[in-house]
Amino acid sequence: MTSPCKDCKARVLHCHSSCSKYAAYRQALDAANAKAAAERAEIYFRCEVKRAIINESLRKAGALKYGKIT
Repeated sequence: MTSPCKDCKARVLHCHSSCSKYAAYRQALDAANAKAAAERAEIYFRCEVKRAIINESLRKAGALKYGKIT
């Protein structure tokens, strides 16, 4: 996604606050960032669940004497 500021003829200092093109671009960028963050959070959660299951299995099998595997 390319910023609308690139090669903009109306570009001046501090124009982001009044530019409708930039506002739309920023809204789309924020939505994409939020989606990516949610996906990363889900992946992290799934990894933590798998790690907890493995640690519990190892603990029950007696493979872990002290603590857990990280």
